[in-house]
Amino acid sequence: MTKVVDLEDREKQLIIQLADRDEEMARMRAELARLQSSVKSDEMKEEFFRLMNKCQEIWKELGMDEDYQASKFQDINETLVKKCSEELEGFKEIHAGRANAVEFINRTLEEAAMLTQDITAGSDTENGSRNHQHQLGLSFTHIPRNLNCSNDVFLRETLSVGKKAIEGLSEPVIMLLRSLFYSMNDDFGAFGIDTNDQRVSFFLGRNDEGLKTRRAILEKYAVFSSSSSSDEDEFVEVSASPPKCHDSFLSQLDPVFEEFHRAYSLSYGDIQLQRLRDSISDMSAVQNTVKSAQNRLQSLQKIMKLFNQINEFKAKIGEFEASASQKNRLFGNSLRLLEEERFRKMAAKRYPNLLAALRKEVTRWLENEDGEYDLSILGEDLKNLLLDMMNTDTGLMHLDLGVVDHARRSTKTLTPNSSSSNLTAAANGSGQRTATTAKARAQPPTARARNSHARALNFDQE
Repeated sequence: MTKVVDLEDREKQLIIQLADRDEEMARMRAELARLQSSVKSDEMKEEFFRLMNKCQEIWKELGMDEDYQASKFQDINETLVKKCSEELEGFKEIHAGRANAVEFINRTLEEAAMLTQDITAGSDTENGSRNHQHQLGLSFTHIPRNLNCSNDVFLRETLSVGKKAIEGLSEPVIMLLRSLFYSMNDDFGAFGIDTNDQRVSFFLGRNDEGLKTRRAILEKYAVFSSSSSSDEDEFVEVSASPPKCHDSFLSQLDPVFEEFHRAYSLSYGDIQLQRLRDSISDMSAVQNTVKSAQNRLQSLQKIMKLFNQINEFKAKIGEFEASASQKNRLFGNSLRLLEEERFRKMAAKRYPNLLAALRKEVTRWLENEDGEYDLSILGEDLKNLLLDMMNTDTGLMHLDLGVVDHARRSTKTLTPNSSSSNLTAAANGSGQRTATTAKARAQPPTARARNSHARALNFDQE
């Protein structure tokens, strides 16, 4: 333990030393740049004086008098001053353009933050609580307004940060909306809703060509890939800069104009803000679409839960029938008869209720309740499974729970398919379990056979 602590301390010291050396290297690079600039300036001065002396020698050889030489020196000085003035004005224009560009970025980011400060996204569960709730707050890197124009590396990095910020202006909202759709992928997989077309139909609530608005929302935000939702690069699409730009804040004299002028234009800022507003306005439609799909998935989960409970109950009934058919139970403890009576009363109440609840939930799909439970959005396997569920035991169970007249019973076998197997697995995974192996061994052959049929999604009909 001590060695681990020592290693951690050593690591911290090394990190601190590296940071100090980085700062020292930065200072050394700055000093080197200053010295190089100073040397270059001195060299230019020396070259200027050398050229002036050379001109003076030539003028003397040509016999030019001192007045002529003085006038030429005056012309050279005026030209030099004029050129320096032009360069200074250009420098001021570049500085002002960059300052305006940074100010523009800050205003745009502040407006974006105001648009998104109160955004929440999530879906309501059955008890009214918020599920998968997200509080969105845009956090942007602040760009300094006071530019240090003597450090070209810093300026370029500043403009680069601003360009990245405005290009990804609507990215947080888009990521949030896509995460709402993505959060349902696991549930879809559990129910065998595997293909993109199936999932689109499920989100739409019907399998037709209508609902253009909702289809457009799905095309824009729905993500059906199996990759992690944390892979932001896959989800985020950055809108392209306008091909032509005549309203850039940067000066055309700026060396970085070609690289940054589109991102720092008023028209591009308006495009990005409008894209953000559009994404925010889509929030309600996305939430409604996801909520509607969740309602349908919850209905399917409820159906499978009830169906498994019925199968488990049928297994218990089989055990009870086998036990109650033994005549020697009459000569044993009277508590056994009392327990049988309790089981009869409990079963006579619970079993019909389970059947009624199952029929009620399946009927929502068969009758397309509120136009939301359309069977056409399900694959053929799921659709056939729901139809077969309606053929399970729907009559009241015999109140005496005696041995059922086998002449009145006909068994219909449903071969499990990919979707129904996924459904059963999904329901069992949420806490619904079949009869234990020990109970199965305690059953007579007829009861075990019946339970085996129940677990294979066989339905007894009366």
